Amino acid sequence: MDVTLQAFNTNGQTTFTETAFDGGAALCDNVGLNCSSDGVGINDDEVTYGVGGKSDVERLKVSFSRSVDIASIFFLDFFAAGGQSNDSNDEVIQYQINVNGQGSSFTGTATDTTGLFVGSNPGLLKGVNSIEFFADTAPSIASPSNTDFALAGIKTVPEPGTLALLGLGLAGLGLSRRRKAA
Repeated sequence: MDVTLQAFNTNGQTTFTETAFDGGAALCDNVGLNCSSDGVGINDDEVTYGVGGKSDVERLKVSFSRSVDIASIFFLDFFAAGGQSNDSNDEVIQYQINVNGQGSSFTGTATDTTGLFVGSNPGLLKGVNSIEFFADTAPSIASPSNTDFALAGIKTVPEPGTLALLGLGLAGLGLSRRRKAA
């Protein structure tokens, strides 16, 4: 499967950035992330809050070559109120699926220096061809002005075909062991 990452700012498509990781590696290890960088962001290694709607602010778009179901999404530098000295409110990441499809948000919970957050919404994150992440002042879900974050990873649900192949392989190994034992 091919995955494409695009970054946008108020002027349209731009480049994304990554900087050296400065957080607690053990936190990343616990959820299976490498964390060799501070995640993907724009300009200053983070997607930063902006005024206006989705097309008026910094945003990251991840596109998949075929539909996927997303099990979890990992963010860094995404904090709860008080997680950093300048965080007076919980940070809020907004997301929208398949360009103009459904959307929702995640609210920061991290209070450590890494700001690791693992988000999931199994009912909504099915059949995803693309997903965009941003922090704006949209009327339905508004992010507070202290919101900034970096995308660290997306974990997709294994396809049933992959699981079936694994099962067949294990069954084949079992049969070959039985034959050797007999």
